[in-house]
Amino acid sequence: MSKHTAGPWFAGPEPIGCTGPDVFHEVNGLSFSVCDVFGETREERQANANLIAHAPEMYELIESLENDAGQIPEFMWKWRNEIVDEINGDD
Repeated sequence: MSKHTAGPWFAGPEPIGCTGPDVFHEVNGLSFSVCDVFGETREERQANANLIAHAPEMYELIESLENDAGQIPEFMWKWRNEIVDEINGDD
């Protein structure tokens, strides 16, 4: 099990006068910032926030992959395992 803040996360809009949007996690109706997001342009910052906000879902997807039949090429399976291990702090 990963040690990161559980999803779902969502990207908030960039407030006027701020350096970038935040990525949030909601608990019992309260939103908590997961991270501040940066980039060179407003569009880049929002795209980065959207990507980061989907990280828990992407983790769940790659963590749930199985290769019992050996259909995933070995180099991709090794890469998947390295990513999961790094996220879980097992590296």
